[in-house]
Amino acid sequence: MLENLFINVLEISITSTAAMAAILLISKLAENKFRKKWRYWIWIFLAIYLVLPIKIDLPSAPIQVDLPPHEMIITQAENREETVVKPPLSTEPEQENNFEHEDTVTEPQEPILSTDIEAEQTEPKVFVFPIVFVGAIIWIAGAVIVCGWNIAMYIRFTVRSKLWNRKIKNEFVLSLFEELKKEMGIPEKVKLYENRLIKSPMMVGFAKPRVLLPSEALLPEEYEFVLRHELTHYKRGDIGYKFLLMLAASIHWFNPAIGFMCRNAEKDIEITCDEAVVKAMEGDRRQEYCATILNI
Repeated sequence: MLENLFINVLEISITSTAAMAAILLISKLAENKFRKKWRYWIWIFLAIYLVLPIKIDLPSAPIQVDLPPHEMIITQAENREETVVKPPLSTEPEQENNFEHEDTVTEPQEPILSTDIEAEQTEPKVFVFPIVFVGAIIWIAGAVIVCGWNIAMYIRFTVRSKLWNRKIKNEFVLSLFEELKKEMGIPEKVKLYENRLIKSPMMVGFAKPRVLLPSEALLPEEYEFVLRHELTHYKRGDIGYKFLLMLAASIHWFNPAIGFMCRNAEKDIEITCDEAVVKAMEGDRRQEYCATILNI
């Protein structure tokens, strides 16, 4: 069971790497036609495929990669040694005949080779090394460590940032935040705080989502752009999307290509979020929005 799961993960990792390379190549060759929004959804489906240990049978590729055998058989042969068994000595007393003296000639006997002992000593020793089982144990240990570390760092950050959260006293910002939530259909549970620990705005929290703003004051129009951006992240479920990418990178920690894919997906998350925000804006406001995001 464990070996089969590990084999599935390896095959999923290999096929996902090939798919990622194809997506990036197509994006490079068709920069204007292949929109970031398409890649945004492709990364989502690819991340789900990476997280679920279910192998999807695809048509046979022209190049087949054989996986290593499950076990390695090591044979150790011993040196062949022959055991010489000498004939037993005669224990009968010598009989002397005073009347008759006869010379007896005893023919020398050849040593007897013990075939049974030889067969036992020449039989090779066979050791079976479970390659896939050991690899599966290493993979699980690495996945638990990487995933546990990422979750621990996120919890540590949210706990530390919560200590620095302060309620917004600016009435303009508070009223603007409430108006944008109603306009975008955001539930009331999403809260707004000021935080001195952070340097740029962000959305954090699953059960208790909250928008955090840095302590530095912004211009009125900048507040609108920033809040729209963060609320768009919440509306699209980008917090869960990033958590899914983290799980994919943790499960496939041994494959650096998956980490590269997740970093590209996070960039596309931000780009598509900006595209969603400026979709209904005029040309001048789009430029102002882009300038605000770049400055912050």
